[in-house]
Amino acid sequence: MATCSSTAVSELVHALGNFRTRAGARRALADLGAEACADALMQLAAAPDASENARWVAVDLLAEFAHAPALPLCAGLLRHEPHLRGGALDALRRISGTDLGDDPEAWDRYLAGGGSAAAGGPAAADSKTAPELALAREALCGVPVEISWEAPGYLHLQAKFDHGRHQQLVVSFPNDPRTGEPAALFYTECGTTTDITRLRDMIARRHVTLRHSRFILDPASQGATKVSLRQTVPKSTLTPGVFRDLVMDLTREADSFEAELTGGDQI
Repeated sequence: MATCSSTAVSELVHALGNFRTRAGARRALADLGAEACADALMQLAAAPDASENARWVAVDLLAEFAHAPALPLCAGLLRHEPHLRGGALDALRRISGTDLGDDPEAWDRYLAGGGSAAAGGPAAADSKTAPELALAREALCGVPVEISWEAPGYLHLQAKFDHGRHQQLVVSFPNDPRTGEPAALFYTECGTTTDITRLRDMIARRHVTLRHSRFILDPASQGATKVSLRQTVPKSTLTPGVFRDLVMDLTREADSFEAELTGGDQI
């Protein structure tokens, strides 16, 4: 484990607030470990005026450290901070090794009864984790993306960007209808419009630089057209790096498209 002065730790924690320095600071703090930086991360996670993305990374690091003293903090975030709810719930599950769902009362009862990581621990949680969820957590470690595993067997992701914008994406795992082999289908919506001419012009411009997927048009209500991005890849090719690239490229492109098309942030 690396060593670091308190001043240097403070500088690294501060760097989590800048999207240009966030990834490097997150890696450095992870290398330092809980003993060196958990207290500073808990202060950041609890600071209501701090950057939402920085607070999200702080919570994620506390979960990675399995830092049991952070459990009451995470329970409070689950109850009172809607934008951090997903990260706080994930941290509660990872630190405690227990899954009590998203009911704050259940977590309060658990903590009041002396529940801690020692009662289960991360290993207990990991033994029940779907491999697809484990892959997503590894791929998106330190990235401001809320991750949840839905009972029918798919991942629901919500990427958080600077300036408060968000983008949802679903990853399902059907068999490829052509080969019968397991596949991964990435899907995110980009908005709806009745101006089909403008929509086609936007798609024509963006197809030139689109790295992954393609735009799909589907009919929507009241004569509108819905546009989405979809990408199917063989499940066997999903390394953490491939998964992360697909998620980040698709969510950024879809969010940018929605902003230009609608001026809003509904997806």
